[in-house]
Amino acid sequence: MPSFYLRFVGSDTLPKSLSRREVEECFGLSAEDILELRPPRFRGTARLGAAVQLVMLRATGRHPDALSGLPPVLLRHLTSTLGMSATDIASVTSLYKDRDTRFEHQLWARRRVGFVVLDDTTKALLADTLRELSASAVSVNDLVHQSEHWLFERRLVLPGDRTLRDMARTAFAAQEQAAIETVRSGVPREHIDRAIFHAFSKRSGPGGHTVLEWLRTPPGKHGQLTLSEVTKKIECLKALHVHEWKLSAIALNRLKAYCQEVVNRSPSATKNLSTAQRELEMVCFLYVTLLEQTDLAAEMGARRLTDLYRKASGKVLKKQADSSIDLRAERVKLKAILYDKKMTAEQIVTEMRKLVPQNEPDFAGTRAQLVREALVKEEAPRVAALLNSLGILEIKGEASDKALRQLKLLRDLAKRGAASLPEGLDVSFA
Repeated sequence: MPSFYLRFVGSDTLPKSLSRREVEECFGLSAEDILELRPPRFRGTARLGAAVQLVMLRATGRHPDALSGLPPVLLRHLTSTLGMSATDIASVTSLYKDRDTRFEHQLWARRRVGFVVLDDTTKALLADTLRELSASAVSVNDLVHQSEHWLFERRLVLPGDRTLRDMARTAFAAQEQAAIETVRSGVPREHIDRAIFHAFSKRSGPGGHTVLEWLRTPPGKHGQLTLSEVTKKIECLKALHVHEWKLSAIALNRLKAYCQEVVNRSPSATKNLSTAQRELEMVCFLYVTLLEQTDLAAEMGARRLTDLYRKASGKVLKKQADSSIDLRAERVKLKAILYDKKMTAEQIVTEMRKLVPQNEPDFAGTRAQLVREALVKEEAPRVAALLNSLGILEIKGEASDKALRQLKLLRDLAKRGAASLPEGLDVSFA
C-alpha cells in the first residue's frame, strides 16, 4: 500500500483539520461494509459506533477507545454514507451506553478487517523485531513508528502507545549500549580523549569559537575559498586520526542521528552529558563530519574543475573566432596580391612570403589540445590551487584501475618536482 494511505497508522487522535478527501480515501466505507452495517444487526448510534470502529481500525491499526474527539467531517461522511441523520456526537465513548456493546463491535471490526490481537507469541516476535530495527532507528520515536507499521502489515492490532514505547526503549537502550561498546573497541582511548579535548578547545582567530562550533558550521557558497575551508576541516579531523576509527558496526542512520544531536545543542550542553554518552555522540559527530566534508570536497572539486574547463573553453572559442576573422582578412590580401596584373611572378611570391612568414607558429591541434594549453598557460594558478586543496583526499581502488595508475604517476611526478613527462614514458594507459 502506498505510504500516502498509511499516514494515519498508529494514530490515537485525528487532526481537526482532516479534509474531506482524506476522509474519503482513508476512512471510507465500501458497498460491502454498508451491507454489513445495515439493520437489524446495527441500529441507531450503535450503527455509527460500529462504522467508526471499522474505519479507525482499518486506517490506524488501533481501536478508537482513547479517542476523545471525532472530527466533524468524519462524522458527516459516515452518517451520510450510512443514510443516517447528522449528529453532533463528539467522542467514541458517547456512542456506547455499555462496554459490552463496544467490545462486541471491536470483535466484529477485527474479523471484518482481518486483524488479530497481539498475544504472547507475537509479542515475543515483536521484541525480536524491535531489536533488529533498533540497529538503524535514529530515536525511540522512530523505533515506535517502525514497530507500528510492522504490526499493521501483519494485521495485528496495535497495543497501547505506552506498551510499544516501553518495548522500544528497552531495545533502543540495548542497541545504544552496543554502540558505546563499538566506540570503545573501535577507537583507541587516547584518540577519544584527545579528540574531545581538542573539539571543546578554543580555536585561534577572531570570535573565540570552539573547534566544535567551527566544524559544525555549514559551508559557504561555491568557490576556492570555501573549498580551502573544507580541506582545513578534513586536515583537522585526520590529524585526530578520525579516518582510522572503526565504527562500521554502527548503522549510518544511527551515526548521523548521534551527529545531529551534537549539532542541535550547544557545546556546553554536550559537554555536560554523561561520560559514555558524550564520548559516543562526539565520536560519531567527528566521524560523520569527516565523511560529509570529504564528500563535499569531492563535489566542490568537481564543480570547480568544471568551472575552470568552461572558462578555458570559452577563451579557446574566442581565439578561434578571432583567428577565423584574421584568416578571412589574409585571404582577401592574398587574393589581391595573387591576381595583381601589375606585379611579376617573382614580386607576387615575395609579397606572399611577407604575408605568411616561414617562422610563424604552425599548430593545427584539436579543440581539446587547445583547451589543455589554455589551462596550462592561463589558468595554471587556479588549477594548482585546486589540486593542492584536493591533495589531502586519499584515492583508493584496484591497483590495475587506469585512472588510479594515472593519478599515482602524476603524484609521483609532482613529488619529484617534474614540470614535464619524462622521456620514453609509456602513456598508452592514459
